[in-house]
Amino acid sequence: GVSVAHTAGAVAGAVWPGGAVGVDVEAVIPYDRAAAEIALMADEQRLVEAAADRADEFCRFWVRKEALGKALGVGVDPVVLATPVAHASVSVGDARICLRDLDAPIGSRAALAWILR
Repeated sequence: GVSVAHTAGAVAGAVWPGGAVGVDVEAVIPYDRAAAEIALMADEQRLVEAAADRADEFCRFWVRKEALGKALGVGVDPVVLATPVAHASVSVGDARICLRDLDAPIGSRAALAWILR
């Protein structure tokens, strides 16, 4: 699998010979509670609300969901939005997916997701 993402000032790429992979990188934008209510699970929303930097924490969850959707080949669909991504691995159907935050330029967040076979 191969995945590529970009935002202003950053590019991310991933190759996973073992199967499907997804990567995402995004610039951190001002926090929008209404967007968080649509995109995040209730537990994730609570973590964002408790964070010192809500915008950065929201972006952390968002890039994980984007990477997950790319690894699954579905984009950010209702299943991805309903999947909690706070932990290092998640299950979606029969798939077990690992999630990792990646180093990114200041003001950005990046994440990687790959499916274990």
